[in-house]
Amino acid sequence: MLTIIDWWSVPSAGGEQFGHYSLCVANIDNSIGGSDKIIVGNLNGLLRLYNVGSNPTEEGLPAFAANDLLMEMDFKIPILQISTGLLLSATTNIQLAVLHPKKLSIYSISSTAGVTEHGSAYNILLIYEHLLQRSAFTMTLGPFGHIRGKDFLCVQSLDGNLVFYEQESLAFNRFLPNSLLPGAMAYIAHSDSFIVATSLWTIESYRYQVLAIANTDDNTNSGQTKGRKVTPDWSLSLGESVIDLKVVLLEKSNHYIVVLGERNLYLLKENGSIWVMKKLEFSPSCMTAYSNDTNDAIISLIATNISTLIIYSNDRAMWATQLPFTPIAIQRAFFPNLLGAVICLSDDGSICCGYLGTNPSIKIVSVPNSHVITQSNYSESESELQELRTIINSHNLEGNTVDTKVVRNDLMITICDVQTISGVMSSKTSNPLFQISIQLQTTSTLFVASTKVDLIVSYTNEDGAPRVVSKSIHIPINIFSKLCSPLKEVEHKVSFDTITSGQPINLAEIFSDMFDTNNNNTSAVGFEIYDDHYIVSIYTSINKSMNQKFVILSESLGGMAFIANELIRRLAKNSVKYDVSNLDISFIPLANLFALIDDHLMARHHVMNLQTCLANSATQFRAIQKRLLIKLKDRNPTPLNNLETLLKVSQTQINAYSESLLKATTDLHNKNSHLSSGWEERTELCLHTVLESYGKDGPKMNEQLAIPDTSDTIKRLINILVNRIFKGETINNRDTSRETKGNRNFKQNSIINEEEEYNELTGDE
Repeated sequence: MLTIIDWWSVPSAGGEQFGHYSLCVANIDNSIGGSDKIIVGNLNGLLRLYNVGSNPTEEGLPAFAANDLLMEMDFKIPILQISTGLLLSATTNIQLAVLHPKKLSIYSISSTAGVTEHGSAYNILLIYEHLLQRSAFTMTLGPFGHIRGKDFLCVQSLDGNLVFYEQESLAFNRFLPNSLLPGAMAYIAHSDSFIVATSLWTIESYRYQVLAIANTDDNTNSGQTKGRKVTPDWSLSLGESVIDLKVVLLEKSNHYIVVLGERNLYLLKENGSIWVMKKLEFSPSCMTAYSNDTNDAIISLIATNISTLIIYSNDRAMWATQLPFTPIAIQRAFFPNLLGAVICLSDDGSICCGYLGTNPSIKIVSVPNSHVITQSNYSESESELQELRTIINSHNLEGNTVDTKVVRNDLMITICDVQTISGVMSSKTSNPLFQISIQLQTTSTLFVASTKVDLIVSYTNEDGAPRVVSKSIHIPINIFSKLCSPLKEVEHKVSFDTITSGQPINLAEIFSDMFDTNNNNTSAVGFEIYDDHYIVSIYTSINKSMNQKFVILSESLGGMAFIANELIRRLAKNSVKYDVSNLDISFIPLANLFALIDDHLMARHHVMNLQTCLANSATQFRAIQKRLLIKLKDRNPTPLNNLETLLKVSQTQINAYSESLLKATTDLHNKNSHLSSGWEERTELCLHTVLESYGKDGPKMNEQLAIPDTSDTIKRLINILVNRIFKGETINNRDTSRETKGNRNFKQNSIINEEEEYNELTGDE
């Protein structure tokens, strides 16, 4: 037996599982050359896109390289099937359909050309998706109803229900009669029929029009109908289960159905009659089928469980070859250097791209463009080239030239003497750089919660390889505040103790960027925050245990948190240890935090209500406009019935809502500097997760987070967590025991019965 010639292969990544529908081959990026790409999606949720034959040599293709993997995306949920088709009516490009157990998603994949051969970036964009009511099994695509220029989708669930989607919209769903288990499914465009393999070991054909006009009970699969009954166009009993089935087109619009059973290979005509039947002497695993070059025979590629590939022409065996593994899916692909390649996928993710026969030629003469080259084309090209040269020369004369000697080392980032701050900066350059000077600036007066700045630089080095370098710094605190006299009578107060092993910590040394010299020995310092002009004071003293005590006071909760975080960060540089024996829960201003949460949530609801009112007013305004326009265009004038007055009132209402929305959005934007957008739902989810680490199972959370109606739940969860922390419990995993430190002495001024409170939230008895 001959062995398939390995043209290109991908080893298994390990720990991944693939299914029968995990392989797809198509020109998914809609490239001009029409070269196929290999798309695989596994049950772990990973989607990968490969390009084969990108760097051929005289000896053939090299081993799998990193740039052969064009894209990888983790969906976090299992991928049951991937397929391609014309799934967007606004374009003729091919889109990708990804089937999950409870969701069907349609994506568009495009490439952005880079400056080097491996600099192209592939992007995946979600176009639309459908949430499934039942667990999915498989899907099929096609021009249902003889539609032209686009494809519709059909999803088969585990209980035999067929759900039809006309691209972005749901068409209908039908239960097949006496359906117990799902099976393989295919679509014939010529007869507009669906071929389904049933659990009764039969092949049945259902016309799309029959399924569309039938009025079945969508909640059962009993086959009970209120209108026309769902009946198959024809049915054929095979007496064995079906592994796979394909539809092949031969000459004169004759479609044939290739059915792979456990013991036989069937070639069926479009009306359900058996054309060819071949008894198999092996156990098949998967297959693919296509018509030969003369369109007079069907070529079937059948893979076996003993890692062999048998090729049939109708019912006659033509070739047999050895495979490197037992495939679970097989496809054909067309690449620039290899037409009709055989793509095999194993259940652990190994991919083999091979061929039969002689070695293909690498030196293929490219086909020139079809347009005729005339003298006028040469003249236009010469004029355009001269204009480009003029632009390039003028650009170089403006002082943008650089030294051609380039250091081969990768880019290094050094940040120093930062004077101003900023949010996000983006810049691009095509000239070689040796030093980057960056000035950060802001015109916003919003509250700053941290002094940390993250700088990320993406560039292409001399060798053409993409590189990303990141660096983080902390901006001096004197940019955000200035020194002032400390205060003592304030609303908020937090204190903690540190264990001193030598000299007490000097505040002037900790905040050296605020003082001119480090010789100042001070035990109190005040910071006036620039944005809200609140004063934050820090006092330090030596307590009875000879430990150093720090007290932070302020009228602003946000300002106090900002200075406290900066103090703790700077103390950590000095390896300061904390004395947790005298922690007092009453020092935590939970009431003020809850008030801030209520204000932020109320502002978000206010903005949402104004947006709804503005949308309703705009809808009403457009309806009045249409009605008024109809009356004005009428040949026989009719009374306006005060429509012009109603239009003016509606316009005034829209202006009022717009002004209110602008003020509410500005107010919410200011509040977002203290609590970010979407803080409530994300924090509530995090609190549930943290409480689960204590060994308590929290309530089931929705996959899609939504803004809560009230802040009662999140406030109660914060109370529970704070009390447990002050009780000394550590945050461990579920399978680890909880640790309690009994030597803590704290006041239980606001401690609630958190066990009963959490049980009330989760519904536990």
